[in-house]
Amino acid sequence: MSAAVTTRPAIIGAAVWLAAATVVGTTGALAALRAAPLVLGVLLTVVAVVVTSRVPSMRQAIDAIPVRALVGVHAVRFIGIVFLALAVRGQLSQEFGQRAGWGDIVVAALAVALALIGPGAGSVRRWVFLTWNTLGMFDLLAAVGTAALVIGRGDSPGMDPLLRLPLLLVPIFAVPVLLATHVALFRRLSAG
Repeated sequence: MSAAVTTRPAIIGAAVWLAAATVVGTTGALAALRAAPLVLGVLLTVVAVVVTSRVPSMRQAIDAIPVRALVGVHAVRFIGIVFLALAVRGQLSQEFGQRAGWGDIVVAALAVALALIGPGAGSVRRWVFLTWNTLGMFDLLAAVGTAALVIGRGDSPGMDPLLRLPLLLVPIFAVPVLLATHVALFRRLSAG
């Protein structure tokens, strides 16, 4: 069976998830519940990690995706530029905008560079990829933690742009998928 065929469950699963998240976002229901996107995002992250790690067909599909692609998908984290711009305009928490924005930009830039060079067979490259992966995971966790803090304190401006489309897709789609890729990359890179 070719890699293109074995990756199909992961690609179809991600597409269906993105479509469902978009439909949920169009209802506006989550915007009315201030913490709902964050809570839902955390739950979906747990589901994504468990499914991609423990469901054999999905784990095989994820493992069939080249490491370069799993790293390269993190280029979407250039969304950090939007977080910074919204924070500067006073439409998003400064604290969240700065932490998530700069962290995402650094991780995205490094992801592009690493995706271009590829993991290679050497221990130095493997160490570089593992270091980037650790940084990327901690950046996501810091962003989620900062969002929880901002919401919990009731800061103004808060997290309003992430309560509606298109940025609603960040907590309920992008963060879970990206965190699941980090877990998969740890598994694969640690195995050598």
